[in-house]
Amino acid sequence: GSKDNSWSVIESLMERNSNVKGVKFRRNYGKSAALNVGFERVEGDVIITMDADLQDSPDEIPELYKMIKTYFSQHHLLLTSIKIYSDGDCLLQDIQKGSPFDIIFLDIELPGLNGLEVAQFIRQIDSEVLLVFVTGHPEYMSDAFKVEAFDFLSKPVQEEDMELVLSRCIRKYQQ
Repeated sequence: GSKDNSWSVIESLMERNSNVKGVKFRRNYGKSAALNVGFERVEGDVIITMDADLQDSPDEIPELYKMIKTYFSQHHLLLTSIKIYSDGDCLLQDIQKGSPFDIIFLDIELPGLNGLEVAQFIRQIDSEVLLVFVTGHPEYMSDAFKVEAFDFLSKPVQEEDMELVLSRCIRKYQQ
């Protein structure tokens, strides 16, 4: 229910770039409903959502995405899709609907439920998915492993650290 000129900005972006799509509701149904409609209509291998409050730096996403894509390409592995969620609630909704995940990268700091709380819910549903925390809060490392995290990366993530984690993930799935 934004009262600013957000929709006119979205319309302007859609006119200038055919890859930009907008969905306008008649009333405010909430963020989760908006994201779900967006996920239903999106095309492509990668879905990235981001809050307007810039809680997470947009600059982090392309670099993490690039590291993952580069790793899979260099190792001649098939990467079917990457989904990036801006909050844990939407991720949990997809998991509850049966969306399969092999690896989930989680931050500690999320709107609503924090990453550790999201991980606890995930573990009630899926004990096999590999959880990797990517965060600027190293003080939560021991808590992350209490929810059976596979690994823990500190921001800013170094490429060699991401490669090591992805190599471990692949080895785990090849066992």
